[in-house]
Amino acid sequence: MAFNAYEIKRLEKIVGAHINKDLDQGFHISDQSVELFELKPDKQHPGEFVEMPTARATYIKPSQNWKVYWMHADRKWHGYEPVPRVETIEEFLRLVADNEYGCFYG
Repeated sequence: MAFNAYEIKRLEKIVGAHINKDLDQGFHISDQSVELFELKPDKQHPGEFVEMPTARATYIKPSQNWKVYWMHADRKWHGYEPVPRVETIEEFLRLVADNEYGCFYG
């Protein structure tokens, strides 16, 4: 089940405050997930940019927590094994910002 309008506004406010727009970071909210990405120059189209997904949190309603994923070099989402679930979206954002294992960013 997708987030309702109130939940989307709340998430936009929280996530928007945590991303670094100076580093060309952004996010999408769809269905039950928040996806973070970086904008990188498009090598095939100079002057254009492509979104490179870096992290995803999917809300699991029955357990009321977020499942954490990272984008592997194979361009597939993988569960983040060091911390597979977090209680809040803020916890997810801190986890990504800390990037302790270098999975989310370089």
